[in-house]
Amino acid sequence: MWADVQRELAEILSSRLFPILASDPGYRVMLRNAGMASIPDQKDGRVDRGFAQAQAGWRSSVPMKTPLKLHASVQQLPPAVRANLDSAARMCAQLAVMDVSGLGALRERRAKAIVLEGPANLYRMWDSSSDNRTRHWWFSENLFNLASSQSAAANQSTRDWLRDRLAVSLNFGSCDRISKLRLGIGAAVPAVEAWGLPMPQYSRITRNPDGTSSGEAGRDYWDKYDSIFQGEKTQYFLPFVPPDRIQDTVWS
Repeated sequence: MWADVQRELAEILSSRLFPILASDPGYRVMLRNAGMASIPDQKDGRVDRGFAQAQAGWRSSVPMKTPLKLHASVQQLPPAVRANLDSAARMCAQLAVMDVSGLGALRERRAKAIVLEGPANLYRMWDSSSDNRTRHWWFSENLFNLASSQSAAANQSTRDWLRDRLAVSLNFGSCDRISKLRLGIGAAVPAVEAWGLPMPQYSRITRNPDGTSSGEAGRDYWDKYDSIFQGEKTQYFLPFVPPDRIQDTVWS
């Protein structure tokens, strides 16, 4: 149930810190809301003492293996800061799960909040004509490798194979680029893991009360109005994304 995913995600965000996310503006806001006002700053190098202590404890500990065995690095933070972190984490988890569930694109059954541990690579398709290189939706290296091998056998491009299995709407763009998020040894990010549903190839265009339209029709919109992408592959929603760990890669 999505309520369980929200609870799990809130527990993850409040029970350990993620130093790799210090470059994500949203994560910085969450920590500031918890009273950690001077988190790492790339311009002048200032680091909040509490964050630095927790970061050191996190690096020297055994990595978490399951989302239920939550890390205790926040134990080094003052009680008031921990209480504020709990509140900020619940709010972030609520907003993230509302975003995920509202799309109606993922199977609720067996969806869960997890921590993705490095070393690992995640990938994202994006459109060079839009500013969507570092957004929330990612997929695994295993799926990328599977797409490379199976698309070749089917005389299909890797991009088209992935678009079908990830059910990426044609409204989203051409998906002419792919990015890789590298998680090194000891690095970790929170995520929602879920199985994608079959989805229409074009998101439905709806008429708003003010007369404007939501969605954009391609030239073949009506020809593909009832066409469905397969979906049925695992996807990862990352509430926070470290932009400095993302690099562009090439289609295989």
